[in-house]
Amino acid sequence: MEAPQGASVLFISRQWLSFASPDPACVQLRALQRVLRALVEQGGAAISALFDPDDWDAFAKGVDKRKVKSSHAQALTALQKQLTPEKFAAEIEGAFIWLDYVSIPQQRGGGF
Repeated sequence: MEAPQGASVLFISRQWLSFASPDPACVQLRALQRVLRALVEQGGAAISALFDPDDWDAFAKGVDKRKVKSSHAQALTALQKQLTPEKFAAEIEGAFIWLDYVSIPQQRGGGF
């Protein structure tokens, strides 16, 4: 199914958890389902239960203030759009999801 032009599309990928399968026990899939379900059912109020305040801040602004203290990071944070929990929940509710389930498997040992 193609998303209509102008629709919000969430691209979701993840790190492989084993060499044989991306998510063998469905840990990441269940976490994603839990977050999306809470956002749709509870709206922005779900954010405080799902995210630590510093984690939400890093997600919403794209800069983790716990890891980056530079003046560049501070300027970038000031310029970025402020994503509120309510705006995020509304965006999720009407969005199409592109779930990259298989991803690109990585060869063991780093060589090709």
